[in-house]
Amino acid sequence: MLLKELALGSRLALGLDPNDEDQTWMKVSDDGFFLAERKVGFMSYDYYEPDNTSRSRRSNGNNFWPHSNVCQWLNAHGENWWVPAHRYDRIRSAYYGAGFLDRFTPEELAIMMDIETTTLVPLGSRKEYGKTCTNTYKVVLPSFSQVYSGRCDETFEGKDQFSIEGALLPGIEMFQRAHEIGIVTRTGVVDAGHIVISNTTWYDSRPASDGFHMFPMIKLSGEAQIGDKPSREGIYRLPIAEAAPDDAFFQLISL
Repeated sequence: MLLKELALGSRLALGLDPNDEDQTWMKVSDDGFFLAERKVGFMSYDYYEPDNTSRSRRSNGNNFWPHSNVCQWLNAHGENWWVPAHRYDRIRSAYYGAGFLDRFTPEELAIMMDIETTTLVPLGSRKEYGKTCTNTYKVVLPSFSQVYSGRCDETFEGKDQFSIEGALLPGIEMFQRAHEIGIVTRTGVVDAGHIVISNTTWYDSRPASDGFHMFPMIKLSGEAQIGDKPSREGIYRLPIAEAAPDDAFFQLISL
């Protein structure tokens, strides 16, 4: 069957978790978004930037998604993946191993679609409020507006992100009923230098806090083939590729 035929709330095995077991994902939108059901790691969103001219960046780390350590790690291959995103950038390397994309096979990577994100630039300056930045990734943290189903408190300074960073994911309530976890979002609170963590409620925290459980999101091609039936645990899988015939072997037995 085709992946687009899966109902919201369906579960799919794709890639490996930190224990080298199957990573499972839940379908949360009809256009192919899947949220990780198991944490992919325990790490900081970013790290302190002691030389930054911004007091917020020095004290809290960087809450701008494209400049965050976790954004770079989620979209990287190999051991030596980190490159400073700007001149003040730092990383807490103990939290990160090889780039996250190493956990997927080439066949799995081939069905992962690009995700375009528009992020409100949280520079802590009223002059910059409302400016946006658009980027493309293979793996993202969901935005606050995609996972928070309540009404935004008018005192929350990132309220404009609800109209900028994407609509509520239709299947997010299914995910929240199955997994009572706080989801670290890519959304930064504009003036506080913090990021937003949300489930049915929300709070903010410093990007450089000691660590968070990360549950990222991917977007998969609806035309990808998957198995017709789930496992006993209700998990669908990609078909197992058949090995190509060994020409040398067939030549030998034909002699």
